[in-house]
Amino acid sequence: MCALNNPRRIFFEEPKRFPNSVAFTLTLLLTLGACRTADTPPAPTTSLKQLQVVTSEMRHHVVFDPGSTLPETMARRHLDDFLSGRRSDERFALLVPDDITGQRRGASVTAILRAHGVPKNRIAVYHAARQDMRETPEGDGIVTVVARRYMVNAPACPDWSMSTGRNEDNRPTSNFGCATALNLGAMIADPADLAGGRALSPDDGAGAVRSVQVWRTGKVPVAADPTKDD
Repeated sequence: MCALNNPRRIFFEEPKRFPNSVAFTLTLLLTLGACRTADTPPAPTTSLKQLQVVTSEMRHHVVFDPGSTLPETMARRHLDDFLSGRRSDERFALLVPDDITGQRRGASVTAILRAHGVPKNRIAVYHAARQDMRETPEGDGIVTVVARRYMVNAPACPDWSMSTGRNEDNRPTSNFGCATALNLGAMIADPADLAGGRALSPDDGAGAVRSVQVWRTGKVPVAADPTKDD
């Protein structure tokens, strides 16, 4: 065996290791950089799939003789023809002059509408100054009948224009809100309710009085026991 007179020590340089905190920070930065949102923010939910209420109007002018509160003979026939072609879901507005004669003429036209089967809650009377009403050579004023109809336009549904499997922008899907809008449009009985709420109906007078009496006296009526015979 041969011996080494001057043995040399051989050193191997170990690879440097990053601290755990540095590696975690780099990983977090890369992850956040990859999750970049869209430049344009998502549209608000109010602009997504919504029902649109469209209003259509038809006007008819009822001519009266000077000083008369009843329509002329031909005017009555024209009004009957106008009302016979109307739909049952239409609402009517009467524009009448704001004076005694105008109010009586409005009442006459209202009676004609009621005779054609128009419910009272579908007739509204609006008064205006005489100078704002249309004057005609045939008479000293008219009553304008406005037939208004409300229709509902459903949104374009279903809408699967966006991919459902990939959504890096975190936007609402294109079909979001379709089911709610279509179901509401199919169930609504009167589209006018979407345009504005109805007025409160008259309250039961007797029930309202009893409620006030209970509040004043502090005596709450005791309900009858259903298990006992009368």
